[in-house]
Amino acid sequence: MDERRRADLLNRGRNQFLEMLASHGDPDLILNVLLKTVTEQRSTWCGALHQLHGNTLVLRASIGVAEPLVEYLQKIEADFVDAPEACALQSRGTYTLEDTMQERTPWSQLLVANGICAAWSAPFFSPEGAAVGTITIFTRLRSQPSARDLGLLEMACAMAALVFEHQRLHQELLNHAYHDMLTGLPNRRLGEDRLNVAISKAKRNQTGVAVLWIDLDHFKRINDTHGHPIGDAVLQETALRLSRRLREEDTLARMGGDEFMFILERIGCRESAEKTAAELHRIVAEPMLINGLELSIEASIGISLYPTDGETAEHLKQNADHAMYKAKFEHVGTRSFSPIMEMETSALRELREELTRALQNDGFEINYQPQYKSDGCIVGFEALLRFRHSRVGTIPPSKFIPIAEEMGLIVPLGDWVLRNVCRQSVEWQRRGYEPLPIAVNISPLQFARTDFAEGVAEILAETGLDPALLELELTESLVMKDVFESARQLRYLNQIGISIAIDDFGTGYSSLSCLHQLPINVLKIDRSFIEKLTDEEGTRPIVESVISMAQTLGLRVVAEGVETLEQLKVLRQNNCDRMQGYFFAPALSPEEAVHLLMNRRCDSTEGSHSLETVSLI
Repeated sequence: MDERRRADLLNRGRNQFLEMLASHGDPDLILNVLLKTVTEQRSTWCGALHQLHGNTLVLRASIGVAEPLVEYLQKIEADFVDAPEACALQSRGTYTLEDTMQERTPWSQLLVANGICAAWSAPFFSPEGAAVGTITIFTRLRSQPSARDLGLLEMACAMAALVFEHQRLHQELLNHAYHDMLTGLPNRRLGEDRLNVAISKAKRNQTGVAVLWIDLDHFKRINDTHGHPIGDAVLQETALRLSRRLREEDTLARMGGDEFMFILERIGCRESAEKTAAELHRIVAEPMLINGLELSIEASIGISLYPTDGETAEHLKQNADHAMYKAKFEHVGTRSFSPIMEMETSALRELREELTRALQNDGFEINYQPQYKSDGCIVGFEALLRFRHSRVGTIPPSKFIPIAEEMGLIVPLGDWVLRNVCRQSVEWQRRGYEPLPIAVNISPLQFARTDFAEGVAEILAETGLDPALLELELTESLVMKDVFESARQLRYLNQIGISIAIDDFGTGYSSLSCLHQLPINVLKIDRSFIEKLTDEEGTRPIVESVISMAQTLGLRVVAEGVETLEQLKVLRQNNCDRMQGYFFAPALSPEEAVHLLMNRRCDSTEGSHSLETVSLI
C-alpha cells in the first residue's frame, strides 16, 4: 500500500472518529473505529485496546486478533510483567517487543502461537495524569517500529484518551442532570422516571408499587437556628440512613428541599408498606450528632399504593403527599392515603394561601385578654393572635400557627404582632387611657434569630412605646434550649426596660434554680395545673410550691386559665400576683378592651363565669 493510500485511510478514519465523538456515539464503536484506523495502515498489523479498571486491564476493542489470543487478552493484570500492555503501563511509556521468538516467557510463546512476531504497546492518560488504558499494535513480521509507527501509536493514544474523557464528562453531566449534588441521590427528574418504570413493570407482572413521601418536620427551624451548613449535613445524614434500607430494586430520590420519595417495588400489601414506613420513621428519628450538636429530627411519611391509590406516577405522588400532610398535621409520623384526604388537603392548601394573603394585607386580628390582681383590678393584657378565614370563619391558633411555622411565615407574623401591639398601646395612651403593660408571645423561630433583641428595640423606637409597657412571653423549654444565648438576648431586653415572662411554666421540666440564672421577671403557671387545682389529689401542692418559690426569688406569678371561683379562692389564699382566664374575661377586641380601660376596677364576681375552654398561643 503506498503512502498516499495510507494517508487517505488515516484522514477518513480520523474524521469518522471525530464525527462519532461529536454526536455522542457508542464508545465501543468509536474505539473500534479508532483501532481499525490504526491497524489498516499495514496489512500485517492487528491490535488491541484496553481500559484500566482498578489493577486490571480490560479489553475494550480488538481488530484482526486471532480468537484464541482474544480470550487471553480479555483481562490482563497490571503487574503481569510478561505482557507488553502491563510493561507499558508500569513504565508509563511505549514498550517494544521486537521478536517474540527470542523471548522465552509463556506470554511470548502465546503470541508466537497466534502468529504474532512483534508488538509495541503504549499507555494513555487522563488530563490529570492518571493511567486510563493501553493500545497495542501486533505485527506478523519481526520488525522494529519506525518513527512514523510510533507517532501513529501516540496519536491513537491521544484520541483514545479523548474518548474516555468525553465519556467521563458526559457521565458527569448526566449525574448533574439526574442526581442531587448534595446527597448523591436521584433527583426529582430521575425519581419520577424510576416511578414510571416501576409502574410499567408492576402492570406487566401484576405486582404492587408503594410510594412513601417523606418530609422532615420543622426543617426550616434547623436552618434558621443553626445555619444552612448544619441543615445540609442533616439532609446528607438523612439520605444516608434512608439509603441503608434500600433493596436492590427500590429507589430513593430527593424531590427537593427536605422532601424524599421512596419507591418500593414488588410490594405485597399495604401493611408491608406501612411497616417499612414505620421503620424509616424510626431510623430518621434516631439522634444525629452534627458538628458536636445533637439534633433530634422527626419526619412525616405518607403512603400510596399502585394500583389502589392511583394508576399514574403523578396520581401516586399527589396521594402520598396528601397522606404525608395528614401525618404531619396529626403528629402521627406515618399515614396511608384514603380518598377523604384529597378534600382535607385541598382545605389545607386553601388555608396556606389565606395565611399568605392575610399577612400581606393585615388580615390578622389581635385580641387582648385582661390580667387581674386577686382583688379584681386590671393590671395588664396578654395579646392573642386571631385569624378569620374568609370562607370557614375563625380558625384557632392551635391550627394555623403550626402551618405558619412550616411555611416560614411565623417570623414576619411575629414581628407584625409585636409592631401592632406597640402601636395599639401608644394609641390608647394618646386617647388618654392609663397605660397598662401588654404581654406578647414570642415563637421559637423568632427568638432563635441572633438579632431578635435588637429587632425588638427597633420596633420600640419606631412606635415610640415605653419599654416598661411591653412584656415578652417565652416558653421555658425555649429559653433552656441554649441558656448562654438566651441569657445574652434576655439581658439586653431587660436592660432597656422590657419585662420577661416564662410561659407555660411547669411543662418544660426545668427548675426555678436554673431559671433564676436568667433575667426573668414573671412566671406564668400553665393552665393544665390550674385546671386540676381543686381536684382531689390534684395539682394544688405543685401550684402552691411554685408560687412560694417564685416569690422568694422575687418573681411575679401569673395563673392562666382561671375559670372557677374555687380556683380563684385557692390562688388568693396563696397570694398569686395576677390571674387571667374566662372567670374574669375572655380575649377582647381592641374596641371591647377600651371599655375596661375606661373603668379599670371591676368586681371579679361580675366577671364571666363561662367554663368554656379557649385556645391561647
